[in-house]
Amino acid sequence: MVKENPPSPSYVLDDTGVDFDILPQLVGHHIGRAYRALFDHFCKTTAEYDITPRQFVALVLIDANPGSSQTIIARAAGIERSTMVSLVDILEERKFVVRTRSTKDRRSYALTITKQGKELVTKLKPLVTAHDAHVIQHLTDNEKDSMVKSLDKVMMGER
Repeated sequence: MVKENPPSPSYVLDDTGVDFDILPQLVGHHIGRAYRALFDHFCKTTAEYDITPRQFVALVLIDANPGSSQTIIARAAGIERSTMVSLVDILEERKFVVRTRSTKDRRSYALTITKQGKELVTKLKPLVTAHDAHVIQHLTDNEKDSMVKSLDKVMMGER
């Protein structure tokens, strides 16, 4: 059952005159809007490097966990296995990662970051950190911590 809540400030400030019906009450709608704003700002911030948020996450995880399988990295990143395959294809094509047969399980691939990939991650980390600071600039530390904990709870429900 949907609670009766007053519209959020973003809707109160809307000047389109559009009736948003139940949308202001739906958490998923707000998460989606926030994601699109985050995605757009991330892409503007990292435009010089032509990298997506998912690619960045994969590169950071591969760099921090050399030799891990695609499946492990996909699970850690919250990316479907089939999506991970195409994502790694792109990263490999751009010479940021190398995919080799795992010595532990011949059915899987081990991922290792290349020198170019490591250099890219080193350049991107400060940009993405600044991006993150920008998008949460209006939040207090407590609000940020609360948001992260709340989003973690939402994700736990999807596992």
